[in-house]
Amino acid sequence: THTRTQTRTRTLTEAAHNRNRSREVKSARSLGSSLVSLVSLISLLGKMCAAVDPDAVQRRHRVIQEIYDTEVGYCENLDTIQSVYAEPLRLAAEVIHNPILSPDDIRLLFAHIPTLRTLSRNIVKDLRTRLQVGLTADTCIGDVFQRLVPFLKIYSQYRTDYEVATVRIHELEEKNPRVRSFLMKAKDMPQCAKNDIHSMLIMPIQRVPRYKLLFAELIKHTWSTHPDLPALRSVFDQISAVASGLNSDRSEKFSRVLAIQNRLANCPNLVEPHRLLVRESSFTLLRRNRRDPRYRFYLFNDLLLYGKARKFVGLLPLQRCWVRVFGDSPKLSNLFEVCSPEKTLRLIAKTAQERHLWVKAICQLIDHMILNNTSSGGGGG
Repeated sequence: THTRTQTRTRTLTEAAHNRNRSREVKSARSLGSSLVSLVSLISLLGKMCAAVDPDAVQRRHRVIQEIYDTEVGYCENLDTIQSVYAEPLRLAAEVIHNPILSPDDIRLLFAHIPTLRTLSRNIVKDLRTRLQVGLTADTCIGDVFQRLVPFLKIYSQYRTDYEVATVRIHELEEKNPRVRSFLMKAKDMPQCAKNDIHSMLIMPIQRVPRYKLLFAELIKHTWSTHPDLPALRSVFDQISAVASGLNSDRSEKFSRVLAIQNRLANCPNLVEPHRLLVRESSFTLLRRNRRDPRYRFYLFNDLLLYGKARKFVGLLPLQRCWVRVFGDSPKLSNLFEVCSPEKTLRLIAKTAQERHLWVKAICQLIDHMILNNTSSGGGGG
């Protein structure tokens, strides 16, 4: 019995020992497998790092440096617009009875410059911080622009006002010797580097397409595993959207308004940020039973303008207008009137369809203006 007990004990001990050895072998194999995986990962990362072309890194660094350098120059130009043009004119308007430019003109020309300066200064500040740390293969700048891209929409507003501002500047230069003298002296100041006000004010519009080109080049030299690539692509897409907006059909619509203004002699200024041409056509003007077919009418979203033989004749603000349509007779058809407290225009259209389209368009515009005026608290009896 004692012998059998010893034998059973020895057997259990050996079994336990074997189990422990089996666990140790499995642990060793698992550890070995993990070490192999770690070594493989390190080797793969080493290969990936070794695969980055040093020339590609240098090219990427050069683009980053160009983005910074051009932003610094752009920011300095915005400072010049503010210090040489906007600020002196604003101060003069506050203290001089007959200033060079009115406060309204100053707002039209320079209203967005302070915001653009702040935006550009923030970009310069953040990029300078990255450059001072030192450029490496892993340097990222996409996040700098991701924080600022939403504010780039201000460029769309600037573009709209710029189109009106350029027309206004030309008018002031032609009619006002004091404005012309001020602008000539400003151009000769060292900060302007012989750039006149037109060259200075167009710089913000040129900056957005430049951003697009620079980021396209930076993405080109950023390899697929670089941590900056997703942010750069996101920024590029958003900048492209803003650039496309700057080149939208708004410029074409502005050009059409300006072309009408230039076409009619003695025409008042028509160019306003909100103004759009809706339709134009020739009508016969009925006056004291006399018909004159040589009138051209231009319907804008806020006024009806008419001219004759390439000369401005008159205009009616739509907000003060109403329309009357008359039945046809054997002697007179397609007649309608556009009335205001000051004037009534009796117009004969070529066809019933043309009369219908014009009456409908005028009524819709009048209703729209009245609705907007009411909702904004204007109007009243």
